[in-house]
Amino acid sequence: MKRMSQGAGRTMAGVVLAVLALLSGCEKFKSKGDATQADTSTGLSGADAALTDKLQPFIECLNRTDKSLAEHTLSYRSHFQHLMGGPRIAGKWFSSFKIAVYETNNEFSRACAAGLRKAMALKPEDSALDRLGKDYADTLEALIPLMNEADLYYGQENHRDDQMAKGRELNGKLEPLLVRIGELSGELHAAVDDRQDK
Repeated sequence: MKRMSQGAGRTMAGVVLAVLALLSGCEKFKSKGDATQADTSTGLSGADAALTDKLQPFIECLNRTDKSLAEHTLSYRSHFQHLMGGPRIAGKWFSSFKIAVYETNNEFSRACAAGLRKAMALKPEDSALDRLGKDYADTLEALIPLMNEADLYYGQENHRDDQMAKGRELNGKLEPLLVRIGELSGELHAAVDDRQDK
């Protein structure tokens, strides 16, 4: 997530969100079951508390899954280009698309997609943000089996046996989705920042 602006036009709710994010390291903001009541622990109004709850899954997804996926994408592209006979580009050597090394079933990516879908059902209604959340979740879920296939293929060094035949095929499926999720990442960052600044 981009560093939050401290602009003069920030509302009190935006200031509280910024302080909470900095103090908690973007951990989960405290959610309230009844968003119609004022949040006495943070001073947020009912509407602001509801917005905080709606944005929280987006923030968690961007800070955890999206950030790591962007780094893995850079290293994957470097690895693929190098194996195809080109020079390496900046970034560390690709090892896996896993968000965390101890993942066994893409837990972080699946939780990110599920969280975005849950947030879409929360008030306040926000068609633009919800559309971005749905598109991101759909794209991420489409990527998961392909990322797993790439992890297995390169992890077992099968590219040495088939002279990158499957690697080229996989890349043809992966790359359009990686491009799309990169575009959605930028749009989601901007949308979340915009709503926090109001």
